[in-house]
Amino acid sequence: MLRYPSYTAIGSPVWIITRYYWPALGAPGEIILSLALLAWALATWARALRRPASWPTFLWTLGVTLIVTNLIALRTATTNYVILFIPLLQGLALLERRWPRWGGWAIAGVQFALLVGLWALFLTTVRAKFEHPIMYLPLPIGLALLFAFGRPALEQESPA
Repeated sequence: MLRYPSYTAIGSPVWIITRYYWPALGAPGEIILSLALLAWALATWARALRRPASWPTFLWTLGVTLIVTNLIALRTATTNYVILFIPLLQGLALLERRWPRWGGWAIAGVQFALLVGLWALFLTTVRAKFEHPIMYLPLPIGLALLFAFGRPALEQESPA
């Protein structure tokens, strides 16, 4: 465990954004963005604790927690994204509930983008058996956006 940082040169997705793509943001940008994401997670937990216990509220809070954790974890690997299947499935269900007429097509598009798009991105960016930093961004950032903008749909949902 102590040697892990010696062979992983990439930090969290927030680190990648603030140090790799926009290095002018640097450590202050990383700290501010991480704190903003933590605030979102804490606000989600606070909201969940004030509401009556329900499965949708629990899943939403779990999803936000998993997304934020994967965005700010000190060191990451795309293999850790398996846990994001939980919020991914909830996000796909949200698309179907929110747009019943074309939600199925949206789900198919997301699945195609994840299956074909991520593999294409990987194959075109891999260098010397190492994943490019871009690989760490699409899934957690996409889920964060889906959860951030999908929140009102949960409020209208009846507890089941």
